[in-house]
Order: sequence, then structure tokens, then C-alpha cells
Amino acid sequence: MTATGGTPPFFVVRKQMPHGETEIEMARRHVAEQELRIERQRALIARLSAQGHSIEDAEEFLARMVELLDQMRAHVARLQ
Repeated sequence: MTATGGTPPFFVVRKQMPHGETEIEMARRHVAEQELRIERQRALIARLSAQGHSIEDAEEFLARMVELLDQMRAHVARLQ
């Protein structure tokens, strides 16, 4: 809400994020965090496969994670 009680316009962009991060710093952090999640997913797939489990769902999820990472990287590029 704004000081007058209304909702701020959707196009308002905050340049300073909570915890002292700028928008680009936050976007870069999100990329780094997603890269770590993808590494963990790949390790999980390797363990499941080694144990003879089905990995089809895990691989589909990994593909979506990679797609999201690509989108995150594109967002960082737009901010630069």
C-alpha cells in the first residue's frame, strides 16, 4: 500500500533489495543458488541410477531446473 492507502503501480521497481542487495546482486545470487541445486540434482540422479532406481522423473525435473537457470541468466544479462 502507498501512504495514501492505495496499491502502488505494478511498474514500481525497487533498486535496493532487502538485506542491502541490489537487484542485480540478488539475481546473480539466485543464479549461483540454482547452479548448486542443479549439481545436487545431478548427484541424486547418479545415486538413484547406481542403485537401480528409475530416474525418468528426476531427469525431467533436472531439465526444468536447467530451463529456469537459463531464464535466470537471461534476466541477469538484461540487468547489466
